Amino acid sequence: MKRIATATTLAAVTLATVGTAVVAAPAEARVDAGRYTILYTHSQVRPSLILPMRTPAPNSRGRAVVRGRTLSITQHSPLGPGTTQYRITPTAHGGVASDGCSRITLTRNSFGYRGRLTDCIDYQRAVVTLVRR
Repeated sequence: MKRIATATTLAAVTLATVGTAVVAAPAEARVDAGRYTILYTHSQVRPSLILPMRTPAPNSRGRAVVRGRTLSITQHSPLGPGTTQYRITPTAHGGVASDGCSRITLTRNSFGYRGRLTDCIDYQRAVVTLVRR
């Protein structure tokens, strides 16, 4: 009886240890905090039907600031400068910034971050590059 209890306890400890090792979370990258210049290239010329004033002009630039998990982008629109706040979710190679409708997928590279700006229906609006200032 004592041997069965010992074997059962040993099996439970082994399973708990193996289970913990298998469930361990992968390493996450973060978008580094700081000031960036944001460049929009290959922008769609036609304005967005959903958010017409938030469509970046082709080959335009703006200012971006990352604080914690928030990305603030200031860009000029036909109504003047405006700031958009994005919430950043870390991924294995950078992050995904979302404001509830549009989304910027960012991947770290040698000069900062590069990704794509998509709208609510996953239509690519522009290629985005963040360069550290």
